[in-house]
Amino acid sequence: MLFAFYLQIFWILFAKLQKSTKGGEGFRKLSITRFGQNVPFRIDAVDDFSNVKLFTIPTVAIKIIKGVEMVYSMNAYKVWKQIGKKTLIDSHAKWNEVANKLHFETLSAQPVDGNDKQSSWLTLPDMEFANKVLDSSKPRYYSGRKGIEPAGAKGIYLLKKPIRCRDGLMLIENCIERQRRKDFLKKGVHKDKVEETYIFPMLGGRNIAKWQVKSNEYILVPHSGKYKYGIPVKELVKTAPKTNEWLNYYHDELLASRIQNGKFFNASTQPYYRLDNVGEYTYAPYKVLWKEQTGSMSAVVVSSYLESIPDADRNLFSEDKTIVVDSKVLMLGLNNIDEAYYVCGVINATDVVKIIDGYAISTNRGVDVLKYLAIPKFDSNIPLHNKIAEYSKNIHCAFKTNDKANVSELETSLNSAVREIFE
Repeated sequence: MLFAFYLQIFWILFAKLQKSTKGGEGFRKLSITRFGQNVPFRIDAVDDFSNVKLFTIPTVAIKIIKGVEMVYSMNAYKVWKQIGKKTLIDSHAKWNEVANKLHFETLSAQPVDGNDKQSSWLTLPDMEFANKVLDSSKPRYYSGRKGIEPAGAKGIYLLKKPIRCRDGLMLIENCIERQRRKDFLKKGVHKDKVEETYIFPMLGGRNIAKWQVKSNEYILVPHSGKYKYGIPVKELVKTAPKTNEWLNYYHDELLASRIQNGKFFNASTQPYYRLDNVGEYTYAPYKVLWKEQTGSMSAVVVSSYLESIPDADRNLFSEDKTIVVDSKVLMLGLNNIDEAYYVCGVINATDVVKIIDGYAISTNRGVDVLKYLAIPKFDSNIPLHNKIAEYSKNIHCAFKTNDKANVSELETSLNSAVREIFE
């Protein structure tokens, strides 16, 4: 028996059901499988009222037909907005009284991965260009990585700006105000001299924007490309004894935090100060970065501290330092600066941003941002690839020098070039 019903649901929950990579995967089977049942259902229409001041919480209404298979694309996805100023609408008013205060845009919806019907939904007015960008038959050459995760000890590893001392050491003080665990807070701030080796400039979500780095922070990372699970204690004692002493001040607390927050942590083979999401990619000379949480997709290219940080202190480090990123930033590490500008140019292009915004939740733009994009591998022998890299580099320079007069024109040219590589 077929029957249809309407369901009112909070917008944030529906957004996760349709676009969260893992959280909504079960829902996107679009089948009731409990108690031996396997009953399909179809989402026949969506009315998104999240931009309307009608309910206490942003709300979506969905029409579900039980007993029939889902067919894509679904072309009855309406996004409603208020005409004029957003004022509270009486929730008891009749529809004919409310309708003239609203207008809507009709979108199409389909799985972002053509080979996986349970993949996140892509919602756009027009799918023609998106289908080229997301072509599941094309190879993927780029994949994102999550930034460094301090495993419950952010306020220990994050540092206030270090002070360079005459003896070559650096006086550091951790940002204990960024710490939540009570055992760390009870131990308090720790201020002392350490070696420069494992101190890095760091970028978090608050430090970056589209095409630009706004500021920076500092972090202690007792790792290397060789020792991705942390420098062995014996090695650290030998090569950076002051750093070892500084970390040992929080030994018991760091070990407890590490055990609690790291399911893959092995206390018998890995140091108690191990961080997560560290590998050779962490130290790549060039990186494309984007925020995990942002209203619209925005990326930036960074290289070293002196090259990328505005007002970088040229006397702080004895040599230029690699920039690392925290867990609220996603990254692609590369060894070629032109390739970095090229990839950043592609994912910052206006029409590609619309596609990414069409399948990624604003609160969770993770590594899957690159996973779905069929970006051609950069080839310096292809003029169009070099052109995209050049446009991207020029826009970055415009933001860096605060000379943005031609940015709009450059972005238009960039968008045209990016569209061309997908044709």
